[in-house]
Amino acid sequence: MTSLLVPQHGARPWLPADNVTAGEILNAYNFPLSGLIEQDGVTFLYACLLGELESQNIWAYAQVSRQEAERLQSAVDDEFAAAVDRTLANRMLVVALASDYELVDWLAIDAGVEGPLALAKRFLDGMRRRLKSMQKDVDDLSSQRELANCLSAAPAVAPPKRNPSLPRTRSARCRFCPLTGQSAVLHEMRCPCR
Repeated sequence: MTSLLVPQHGARPWLPADNVTAGEILNAYNFPLSGLIEQDGVTFLYACLLGELESQNIWAYAQVSRQEAERLQSAVDDEFAAAVDRTLANRMLVVALASDYELVDWLAIDAGVEGPLALAKRFLDGMRRRLKSMQKDVDDLSSQRELANCLSAAPAVAPPKRNPSLPRTRSARCRFCPLTGQSAVLHEMRCPCR
């Protein structure tokens, strides 16, 4: 029976959960692009399928045997790319979306022989279907009579008043300082425009 990697939200794609042990990095640019990892005694190949130079990218995780791991470790250049393609074919994979080097969401995909780019497209199509379904569920819930009655009966709440003895700080909503034109993203930083 094939094991599937169990990723964790916010983890690095090349170390996708707290209980994952790093193995050999097989390919890297500014960060690991493919390599071997272990989770619960099972070895997995991770590989960036799409977006290796972008802030959003798609990753695949496939369980590998010892022989497959050895083939991946000994392969070079075009032989390495072909070995990765073979390892990702005809098996269950976990395919994940990462944003700014953190895992955001993932799906289990039964891969055929379509190759990395087609796998990435299948993943995006699956995520699109999941999001549409979730949006429909949210719309259905928000239109329920109990929620509408609750919101219309709730008294308006005034925002809390600022304590004048505290120094003014930038709020999370203050995006750019009108005086300096600098980014005002840091929440606790003093804002000269206040």
